[in-house]
Amino acid sequence: MKTINEIKNDKRLKAVKTSKWRGYVSRKIVGYAEPYKGKYGVGYCVYRPNWASTRYSFVTYYVEVPT
Repeated sequence: MKTINEIKNDKRLKAVKTSKWRGYVSRKIVGYAEPYKGKYGVGYCVYRPNWASTRYSFVTYYVEVPT
């Protein structure tokens, strides 16, 4: 499993979409990442806290860029 910084710095991955996700991510952590395979491709989802809400958090999809 990769850390959030490893995912952001990986040249093979590109952030394609950020949206709100209905769920809570603790504000005590920076966030967490999970493997992703779906509509946007194959890569990782990075979940981050939303300081303006306790019901919705942010999710960013990082997918592999074709070379």
